[in-house]
Amino acid sequence: MRKNLELIRTVRGVIGPEAELMADAYMGWDVPYAVRMICMLEDAGLDLKWVEEPVIPHAGQFHNYHLVMAHLNSPMAEYSPPPEGGGALDDDTLFWRLFGGEPRAEGGFVALPDAAGFGWRLEEEVVRGWSVR
Repeated sequence: MRKNLELIRTVRGVIGPEAELMADAYMGWDVPYAVRMICMLEDAGLDLKWVEEPVIPHAGQFHNYHLVMAHLNSPMAEYSPPPEGGGALDDDTLFWRLFGGEPRAEGGFVALPDAAGFGWRLEEEVVRGWSVR
């Protein structure tokens, strides 16, 4: 953590206080580390505008939005809309076919549902169609 803090402090010193500074952790932190690290950066007054991909999972899909919004000051989150027209079944489309209830961005904002289970529902007809007998 100290090395990360010093790295950000060094960059801030080079670019000055007026430039917007962002960092990319590339999904390299777990949630407790991310929370502690971001608090350390804030306490040090290093004024980061954004920390990109601090944890896995990091973008789109219900559980990730709730994680982002439940921790610290999170003014924005990456939005991954559903694939157009269904597409071939792969890692990008599987989740969208199995679950419904994903909030959609409207006017640049995503309103999180307060229903149980993050507001999602299992698409039982889809699951039945994949059953092996």
